[in-house]
Amino acid sequence: MSMEDNKLIKYESGQLAKVSNAIAVTNKILNNFELSEQIKKAEKLFINGMVEYELMQYNEAIIYFDKVIEFNPKHKEVYFKRGTAKFNLKRYDDALIDLNIAIEINPCYKAYVNKGLIKANINDYVDAIVNFNKAIEIESNSADAYIKRGASKVKLNEYDGALEDFNKAIELSPKSEIAYYNRGDLYFEMKNYPMAIENFERVIEINPNNEFAYYSRAISRGKCQDLVGAIQDYSKTIELNNQFESAYYYRGITKYLMKDKSACTDWKKAAELGEKSALDLIEKYCK
Repeated sequence: MSMEDNKLIKYESGQLAKVSNAIAVTNKILNNFELSEQIKKAEKLFINGMVEYELMQYNEAIIYFDKVIEFNPKHKEVYFKRGTAKFNLKRYDDALIDLNIAIEINPCYKAYVNKGLIKANINDYVDAIVNFNKAIEIESNSADAYIKRGASKVKLNEYDGALEDFNKAIELSPKSEIAYYNRGDLYFEMKNYPMAIENFERVIEINPNNEFAYYSRAISRGKCQDLVGAIQDYSKTIELNNQFESAYYYRGITKYLMKDKSACTDWKKAAELGEKSALDLIEKYCK
């Protein structure tokens, strides 16, 4: 079970106009300051790079950030932003170099968080935790850092420590659906299915359109032999996302256990969407 917490940023014409206006205003401010021409050029290039960055045009952003460094090698933000852009492009080694420089120039919470994320992405969870620890030292009220550290602890089977981190995240941010979801997922791994269900229910209360919460609650209900409730949740998952192949697959299994002949229909849909495991069930039970 997983839930993607990264969302694409959509920029409409009105938002782009705001960005353009911000550039114009900043340029005017810069022109009023007694700064060297090199510093002014660096700041203007940085702004242009940030526009590309916010539009998720990371390669273009990096080109601007490279030029910023040519004019001002000690810029306080550019290494962090360039490193983050490289991280988003999965250029992890290059990203780490930039983030280390960023930390040397200006140690900040976000740089350590991003370093931790890179380490987690390359399965170095021990070093990921070291970096999340540093982030928490700088910003102890960040629910996000506790969530990310907890997720790395789960990967190391440090369940007690992970639970403490998710609890702390919820204390700091009681409306965090990601914190409740991760805690529910952890309880599921610990085979505490009633507590898993309780946490997935909190996610649904916060965000009734979270398809992953319904799906995860469905699996947990199945573990508790609540087959009717499981089918209801699988159906809600499919209502929210009719391309969710695993929901069709497991709803079919649940229906089969209840002797519902429409199980085959679900398995066929799952197979159509790419769930290869459904093909074996179709071959065995749907002749």
